[in-house]
Amino acid sequence: MRSKRLLFLLLFLSPIHAAAATIENVCFANVWESCSIVVDGTITAETVADFATKQSQMDGGSVMLNSDGGDAAAAIALGELIRERGLSTFVGTKGFGEPGSGVCQNACLFAYAGGEARYLASGSRLSFSGPDTFAAASNEAVKDVVRATALLMAQSIDPAVLLREDASDPFSDQELEQFNLVYIPARAFSALVLEPYNGGLVAFSERQDTPYPYDRATHLTAYCRSDTDIRFLLTATGEFMSDRGSAEIKVWNQMPVDQPAVETSIVIDEVATWTNDGRGFVEFTLDRDALPDIATLTAIDVSYHLSRADGSRVWARIDLVGMDRRMIGSVLENCIS
Repeated sequence: MRSKRLLFLLLFLSPIHAAAATIENVCFANVWESCSIVVDGTITAETVADFATKQSQMDGGSVMLNSDGGDAAAAIALGELIRERGLSTFVGTKGFGEPGSGVCQNACLFAYAGGEARYLASGSRLSFSGPDTFAAASNEAVKDVVRATALLMAQSIDPAVLLREDASDPFSDQELEQFNLVYIPARAFSALVLEPYNGGLVAFSERQDTPYPYDRATHLTAYCRSDTDIRFLLTATGEFMSDRGSAEIKVWNQMPVDQPAVETSIVIDEVATWTNDGRGFVEFTLDRDALPDIATLTAIDVSYHLSRADGSRVWARIDLVGMDRRMIGSVLENCIS
């Protein structure tokens, strides 16, 4: 049975010759986040070359797919390119105000699999099935099976999807979840990590999802330079277009533990901004006595608000556990020079 399925894959991965898909930019509102690169039609080697050239000149961090499939090697290459560039994918079509329903069939699955985030617009269908006309298997087809499997595994998609029963039917909601075909990563920062620096200690948190042009924060670092201050440093991709932003720090503390956490806005003594090596930095300095008792802190939110023309809000929020609180305490006892 497994050998028959492998033969099916080899046959499926044989080249299909058709006109290349069109590639264009579409925005559903007047903001960068609403924009997508649209790949509509049969995927060919020309599609990949066209996408590689045009994508960097287009707005948006997502790829909208509407395709009946095409050449498997080309679709795998497109998926690899989408993954390399940190783009998301979804199945849909151009609509009025929001995406319409679309299809992503056969080899299109491999392009879709390259997305950092992956989802289907309402009413859309994702499927994987064999061609109408079988062609002879080849060594190149074997290589494509290996590449497709490697791409799926790199994206945490179960490669068993290639051997799925009832291959002619669209994936059900249960199968989309089972094979991890739909995935939307949450915006989140890691737990704090403690490191020695300049004779003292710093605690930093790294962003877990991928920043994009209007949400650029990558790290939040806590440290002190004297026994009276505490500083938070926001790091962002790209330079700041202005130093006229407004700074804000909020903390949540819970005391007693069986009561809801209380939100408090912290007075900031000084804000400094600078750029270096293609990155932007904002340093917030405050009196450490302005913080509630560290042992009761449950979250910290640090923000630098810029106009959209100047880069939009740069911010990080960290939900704290016991180890994070102990690290902040260690930082305050070991200021850097």
